[in-house]
Amino acid sequence: MVSQDLEKIGTQKKWEYSPNGIVGIEHGYIINIWEGLYQQKYLLISDLDIDEKKIYRLKTEFSEVKKKYKIGEINIEKEYILINIHDTTFDSPIERIINLIEFITGRIKYYNINENNFCCKCKNPEYQLYYFTNETTSNPYCDKCLLEIKYELEKGKEEFDKEDKKYFRGFLGSVCINIPVIILWSFLASNTSIALISTIVIFYVTNFGYKLFGGKVGRFSITTRLIAYIFTYTLWSLLTEIVLLRNHANFSIEFFSKLISGISKNEVTQRIWKGISIIGTLLWASEFLNKFKFPEIKKSINYSK
Repeated sequence: MVSQDLEKIGTQKKWEYSPNGIVGIEHGYIINIWEGLYQQKYLLISDLDIDEKKIYRLKTEFSEVKKKYKIGEINIEKEYILINIHDTTFDSPIERIINLIEFITGRIKYYNINENNFCCKCKNPEYQLYYFTNETTSNPYCDKCLLEIKYELEKGKEEFDKEDKKYFRGFLGSVCINIPVIILWSFLASNTSIALISTIVIFYVTNFGYKLFGGKVGRFSITTRLIAYIFTYTLWSLLTEIVLLRNHANFSIEFFSKLISGISKNEVTQRIWKGISIIGTLLWASEFLNKFKFPEIKKSINYSK
């Protein structure tokens, strides 16, 4: 979200907005300004070509006015200039930042440093520019290159939607491959030790079935496998009760009432569910912890004229 200070600067200079800042052209140079933590603001001019002598001169000149413009860290490299601007509670930074923008662009203009108000992809300065933004900065693209980017995004979205369907395919795979397993283990369920081992077996079979059927590996893969695991165990529990009550299997109303009440009253079932709760929780907790070791990096991408 853009702060009121940057919003006023953007309105006054008729600049564009990015998710966390503003972007515009001053003296032929595209400038990005955004906010960080603790009332810090950052000013970036990129896609430059500055030789070492000019870098030294600019650093010297900018250092001399650090106090005046409340500049913090100055980072000048061959391709860009990045400046950290301090902000205070009792000082309105609007005019100060506007004056700083004019000062910086005026000095780099004085040293004949190349302008950067052209498409960063095709380098053509004749086309109308659009700004393609990520979470902090905006990059200029001409309408032709922007259309290519939009096409790539739309194509990528279609492929992503196709990939998303693989979650359900993995779910079906996990359940289907578990059917022979739960049939076998349901007949062995009267033995509590074997029943508890089935918790581990079904866990690994669920994961194997998900991979075998081509389930998508993404941020919802663990959740999908967990749902398949719970569904499979529910099915296994019902089948186990049928086996345990098979002596009454005349499929009457009495049988089904015993089947329903048996889940809560049967001692074997209660011991099994306690074991499932402990072992299952440990197994899936390890899965989630392993997932969090490798977090996904996400970026929001927008474009504006």
